[in-house]
Amino acid sequence: MILRKLLLQILILLFYSNSIYSQKMPLQLFWQGKTELALNSAEAILQSKNNYSTKELISCYDFLAEYYLDQGHYEANLKFINLLFKIKHQSSFDSALFYARTANYYHCYISPDSSYYFGVKAQRAFANFKSNSCDSNSIARYYGYLGNAFRNTASRNISFLDSALLYSKENFIKAINHRRYATFLIDEMSGNAIRNKNKARLIYDYRCCINHLKLAEKFANQIFPNKKSDLHSRIFDLWALAERINGNIELSHDLTQKARFSLIEHQKVFNFFEYAASLNSDASNKLNQYREKKGDINLIYEAVKSLETSIPYWEDFLKEEVKVSQKFFDDRYSINPYVKLCTSYCELYKKTNDIKYLYIIQGLSCITKNASINSDKSKLRNIENNRNIIIKLQQLSKKKNYAIINYIAAQNPNNLMAIVYMPDTTLLIPCADVDFLKYYNYNSSFVDIFRNPTKNIPKKILFDAYNICFKKIDSVLQKKGVKNINIITHGLLNGLNFELLLTDTLSKNVFAESSLIKKYKIMYHSSASILSNYEGDTTLYSKICLLEPDYKKTSYPEIIFGKDFTKKIEMDFDIELNQKNENNLFFRNNQLIQFIGHIKSHEFSNEQFIIMSDSVYIKSSDFLQYDLTGSSYLLNGCASNTGKHEMNNRVNNLPNYLMNQNATSVISTMWPIDDKDNAEFLEKFYNYLSEGLSSSDALRRTKIYFAKNNYPPSMWGAYIYYGNDFYLSKKETSYLYLYISIGMILVIALIFIFLKKLKLRNNTL
Repeated sequence: MILRKLLLQILILLFYSNSIYSQKMPLQLFWQGKTELALNSAEAILQSKNNYSTKELISCYDFLAEYYLDQGHYEANLKFINLLFKIKHQSSFDSALFYARTANYYHCYISPDSSYYFGVKAQRAFANFKSNSCDSNSIARYYGYLGNAFRNTASRNISFLDSALLYSKENFIKAINHRRYATFLIDEMSGNAIRNKNKARLIYDYRCCINHLKLAEKFANQIFPNKKSDLHSRIFDLWALAERINGNIELSHDLTQKARFSLIEHQKVFNFFEYAASLNSDASNKLNQYREKKGDINLIYEAVKSLETSIPYWEDFLKEEVKVSQKFFDDRYSINPYVKLCTSYCELYKKTNDIKYLYIIQGLSCITKNASINSDKSKLRNIENNRNIIIKLQQLSKKKNYAIINYIAAQNPNNLMAIVYMPDTTLLIPCADVDFLKYYNYNSSFVDIFRNPTKNIPKKILFDAYNICFKKIDSVLQKKGVKNINIITHGLLNGLNFELLLTDTLSKNVFAESSLIKKYKIMYHSSASILSNYEGDTTLYSKICLLEPDYKKTSYPEIIFGKDFTKKIEMDFDIELNQKNENNLFFRNNQLIQFIGHIKSHEFSNEQFIIMSDSVYIKSSDFLQYDLTGSSYLLNGCASNTGKHEMNNRVNNLPNYLMNQNATSVISTMWPIDDKDNAEFLEKFYNYLSEGLSSSDALRRTKIYFAKNNYPPSMWGAYIYYGNDFYLSKKETSYLYLYISIGMILVIALIFIFLKKLKLRNNTL
């Protein structure tokens, strides 16, 4: 009897101590709705790691990864995922969970290729795992991450989320996975709504989606009875989106208000990311109501008010992002209030024709494309400052006789517009309402086809892209008689080569007869503000700094035809040839730098690398340390223009890095080019330069030459021109050998005459 009582007391003590111990674990506290306690516990563990067990440290890292994921700080999320894996990788399941979480991280950054890569790795690791060796909640988390990560990939499958719900035991994990299931169904609803097909399926998905959201709310209420949590806010925001897709705009508005209410405790907002998102969602409701003619212009003013209200919270989120992720600026595309304000003011401009709205849009465009978190945005929100930028661009257009097209795209509601600056006027042209981004989202080949072209790029894609992006602008340019265009591109349009778009006919020789290259000379720029400071003077170079890395002793293929090309252009131009693997040769001022070699894009980041050797390379971000004023770059390496954009408007590719550091011009390629084709193309290009043509004219003439000679667009269509013109002078012809030859002839002639006279004299004697 005494022994039984003793055993019972020991069991009670063990249970109690384990309960107390688990209460100290940050992850468990987080799942119980005690986020503040979890943060305090995690902070204590981070400050004094040696005083805590490995189990507590694991819980700390796991919690912080989850917490920062919910807060929208994705880089911090990845940081703690990696720290967690360093101390917890004993089994194949640890690897599977790590890869699934990493795949989910890349999903958040809209990088489907990386999501797919890590998702497949997760599945391979999971295949070696025996389910009886792990707790059910961990398996539920694995399936939940993987189901979410695969949403934008070829492996998209609802069965992952079915499995996630099957294994979920904790209320928190149940709520998360029901929310993810609803998100998956919202994607399906959006697709069906866009295609206007299968309305029965749309209704079915809507009902299932609402059911999952109700279940998610039910489990969230058990954790947070007062309905104040990030979890509630996300659920209500998704719910609002589902209702909006189904046409219930008023209900959607009520749900966005509930989402904001969930984030306020004693007048304090505790998730800036979510709060800004809910205000953005509310603005979208207003704009959609207006477009559907369910209200007057006051709806737009209300949308503007919501977005203006969200800006301080958005800026606070960005400041947090710098602090926790060590990033300079993360212009998260879908909820950036500045981007959506462009759409709102576009509607006001169309309705009122008030020029001040055009000035406001000009400033907002500069903010979304260029301004960093630490910059002063007040100048760009000043109407007079933006008016001056427009005047400068108009003057530049008049001086150079070209049009400047500044593209702006916004989501929720979808809109593509362009500010078009011309010699005598500036116009705001709505290119596509709704169609553009929906087409982009559900027809990835719209842009990707230009990065991986076949011998014959699909004509329908080229024609649709023209109709969506350029048709309205084309009609205006034709009326004005403008033939030269400068395009300030946009993140979503990176990769769209406008010269290849089809305008009028789908005839057999389509590229010679109906592509834009026949009608216009097209150049690109990185920003309106940089271009507005351009004085319009054309650079003249007297020599080529030719960089040809020697790949004979490296793992990279040797460039063979490039060397043959070098010998040919040496006849016309002065060349400074350098085959040393030195990266500082790129960072010169006032040089024309021709690179012929290999360029690689990092698979899982936005970095690009100029390859000098196996061990020496130049990162695209390295250029940020230098002022490249006066230099032009001809980057004839594979796909030197295909940088990535992390859900923002700015494109992180080599041309933009170089142009933002004051380079004069950059010629880059959209896709990998064959060595022999590249040498043939460059030889013709330099031949046109030797005839006195400007660089942009020479590039266009080269493309047209190969197009007319029936070369496929995959050979000549990849080359893109960024920046301003330059000229290249031919080397001075040396007459030394001619003078020596003439001198020798004269000497021989004199000797001959002398000998003849001498012979004649002797005969006379």
